[in-house]
Amino acid sequence: MSQSILFKKTDAPADAVMLFIAGTAMSVAGILLFPISVGSLAYYEKGLYGLLMFIWGLQMVMLGRTPFGDVNRTNFLIGAGTIFASAGIVTCIIPDVFGKFPSAALSVCFAFGGFAQLMQLFFPKNKFHVWMGYGGVFARLTYGCIAVYSLSMFIGALVWRQSLIPLPAVAASVTCYGMSVIFLSVILKKIYRLYPAESAQSHIMGGFVGVKPLLLITGVFTVLLGVLLIPVNLGLLPFSRSAQLGLLTMIMAVRMLAFGDTPLGSFGRSVSTALTGTLLAILGTVSCMIPEIMISSLTFTIAVLNISEGIINLLKNGAAFLKNIVRRHNFRYAVLIKLYLPQFIMAVLSIIFGLSMFFPSLIPAYLAGAVLAANGIVVLYFLYTLHTVEKQ
Repeated sequence: MSQSILFKKTDAPADAVMLFIAGTAMSVAGILLFPISVGSLAYYEKGLYGLLMFIWGLQMVMLGRTPFGDVNRTNFLIGAGTIFASAGIVTCIIPDVFGKFPSAALSVCFAFGGFAQLMQLFFPKNKFHVWMGYGGVFARLTYGCIAVYSLSMFIGALVWRQSLIPLPAVAASVTCYGMSVIFLSVILKKIYRLYPAESAQSHIMGGFVGVKPLLLITGVFTVLLGVLLIPVNLGLLPFSRSAQLGLLTMIMAVRMLAFGDTPLGSFGRSVSTALTGTLLAILGTVSCMIPEIMISSLTFTIAVLNISEGIINLLKNGAAFLKNIVRRHNFRYAVLIKLYLPQFIMAVLSIIFGLSMFFPSLIPAYLAGAVLAANGIVVLYFLYTLHTVEKQ
């Protein structure tokens, strides 16, 4: 019985999943702020700020959801979201590189974004009146939106000026906000289950859907990390390894929760992948916020998963490539090579990256960044090739 429950398929839409991830991150952050407030834990503030910026950027790229409301997903928005997520990545892993920019950006996102969305609840279509008229789940949706938008404005003020209230009160406020966002994601999932037509309306731009936006962000992240590791290994820049591992873990969490995609293969979105993804989101948030925590365990986990994913992808893609050749697939051989060669290279680089985490002396420190950057470039090239072939 328990086995059937664990492998039961889930139908949560992507926007509800992203809300759940954001709510989980904020809830964990709020809970951690309680021991931080009494000095029981160290606190890396920029790690949390960078993580939140990364999540905002990911929402813009994947869903067309901005801090100020939903818009059509255009090339400009995808570019802006990628830049914002990239700024979050750098904020996380390179301490104090942007000065006060992260706090200013998040203050605007939370405070002005919350105010803008609260106004949209009443004007110009007065969704508040319509939803309350429907009652039931829509009334709960209304209450959830009001709670999230109101708390968002307050969190924005706290990000800009933390001295407004004592730190334990800040922790309580952040926890309440996170739980409100999780509540909203649950209500949204229920509405999409009751009204499937609403779930089918996705923000589509030129077929840039599914796992492609996450591939884009993963490729950019890997390139950025690889490039930054070069001056880091030369002693020219500070570096937060725990935040780097936290972001890698968070990307795995998004893959599992949104697509049921794991480093060991795609198992579909089920209760088991949702639970694992939630656990990874929690661990990723903790690793971003608390310096030098779980470095050994996360390094081991990510190394094993990268090596396993690389080996599995080599075998799987090799078998698929040979199968297409034997069956004389309609694709031209040049197209097959364009599709499979990047995947072979990514698999090999994934194995090398995992092995280098186990054995730091395997490759020289100054080459580790180059290997990562090369992997990211290949990921972006594969995404471009995949997008081009699908349009033909």
